[in-house]
Amino acid sequence: MFRRLPLALIAALLLSCTVRPVTGGGEEFEGDDEGECADGTDNDRDGFFDCDDQDCFGAPECQGDDDDSSADDDDATADNNNNTTNNDDATADGDDSFTPGLCEPFATLQCGDVLTNDTSGADATDAIDGYNCATWNESGPEITWSITPTSDVLLSLYLVAFGPHQLDLFVLEDTGSGCSEDDCIADGNDCLDDVPLSAGTTYYVVVDGFSGWEGPFELTVTCPP
Repeated sequence: MFRRLPLALIAALLLSCTVRPVTGGGEEFEGDDEGECADGTDNDRDGFFDCDDQDCFGAPECQGDDDDSSADDDDATADNNNNTTNNDDATADGDDSFTPGLCEPFATLQCGDVLTNDTSGADATDAIDGYNCATWNESGPEITWSITPTSDVLLSLYLVAFGPHQLDLFVLEDTGSGCSEDDCIADGNDCLDDVPLSAGTTYYVVVDGFSGWEGPFELTVTCPP
């Protein structure tokens, strides 16, 4: 389902959007102080503790052998979901080498659209668990759209999740491999502003579920002049 949103309301929404902090900037996040990724405390009060919090995925204490009996290259979440270039099976024999996933767009986007959908519904796929532009665990289902602008534009996206679930935004460029997680050019939590798109090139907008989350959402698409 989609509808057109008045320009004044679009402007108000974009002014209010925020992006998940990756480093300081006045907001608390897990790991901004030494030792927080291994202290057993939910320091940023987002419901995720230590190495299960996306902000700790790159921390030294969240690396190493976390879910099997051998010294291999495990991921930080100990879920054996093979969403990074690791080999985290029980035998440490390297036989689960990473293969990039291919998302499947089910519809096209237009500037000014407002889309409502649900990553637990029929339009969702579950082909991608991580992206080369972010360290987040995106093991939830994803919904994908394609967009091929006829002129150079700056794409802005605003995402509202209807519920406690955490969803993230990604923009991928088709470089000849289709909708591939290896071709991510932008990522964000509830907002992406002014992502440059070139005329005649196909891009993919993906709403994906952080750490297995899924649920309903609304996505606003704008291309400011």
